[in-house]
Amino acid sequence: MRTLASSMNARDVIIFTQPDCAYCEMAKRWLDEHGFAYTECDIGSDPDCAAAYKRYLAVGTPYVVIRRNGRERHLRNGFTAAAFLAALT
Repeated sequence: MRTLASSMNARDVIIFTQPDCAYCEMAKRWLDEHGFAYTECDIGSDPDCAAAYKRYLAVGTPYVVIRRNGRERHLRNGFTAAAFLAALT
């Protein structure tokens, strides 16, 4: 998994979060533990992040956007390791 993680950069994974979101913290912890770089976009404090989140018609956090191999995939129903890894293929 470290090889896969090292093939990606912070622009490839965007995680939309908000303050006091325990599931957001769990998702970031998993990404950190497995060496995945990501960009955090806090919809509670960053108006640009909030606008992007609305454009995606997102309804909960964490909301994850994965850009890989010319495609964009979205984890719309929270974060699970299995869904994240499946989105990378």
